[in-house]
Amino acid sequence: MNVQPYFPEQIVEPGNVADERYSTRLGFVRRVAFGHYLTILAGTWVAGSLHAQLPAPTAAMVAGGLLLVLSMLRNFAGHSRLELVGNALLLAPLLIVLGLLARAGIDRGIPLWSIPIAATCAMGYVAVCGRDFAFLGQFAMSFLGTVAVLVALLLNGIVPLSAVASASGVAAAYLAYTVYDLAALLTRRRLGEELSAVVDLFRDVLNFLTYSFRVIQHWRQFRI
Repeated sequence: MNVQPYFPEQIVEPGNVADERYSTRLGFVRRVAFGHYLTILAGTWVAGSLHAQLPAPTAAMVAGGLLLVLSMLRNFAGHSRLELVGNALLLAPLLIVLGLLARAGIDRGIPLWSIPIAATCAMGYVAVCGRDFAFLGQFAMSFLGTVAVLVALLLNGIVPLSAVASASGVAAAYLAYTVYDLAALLTRRRLGEELSAVVDLFRDVLNFLTYSFRVIQHWRQFRI
């Protein structure tokens, strides 16, 4: 008798990257990490450069709508050319509205400006680790690097002491999510789907909402 796990297991797609040899997996991780870093830089540029005013509730609704469309695109046209084209077309407007939303958050005192710092440290780890890449190592070293930068900003009088703790918390949450999701993507994506994987790092935020339905369905199916 097979004892079912209390929670549903991670989604595994046939022909996924996790089944490839280590060097191939590492190359995929590097390409996706670099693509994600470019999106963070683009969103940072939007937050700092665009002057178009968009109310935060409106920006949140638009961002949520775009993420929902992208999630539906993956669910109903995953691994197809339609998904690839849709991802390419919707990524730019998503980054714009997320940048505007981040600007609104920063203006309200939320230290979202620590995310680009954390992303730079995470990309730096990918660049220098060579073949010794580890997801846990990426999180730990990137977080320590981010804290070091924040302390340097504090000592130079650029940020107040009160902002260091909250900025560290934002950076830790960002790194925990992106590193975990990047690791999970290896079983859900195939070679050549790097762009879709980059988009997954944004739309998978909605998984926190949909996962609860998967759990309920799993419990009902196996009468847990």
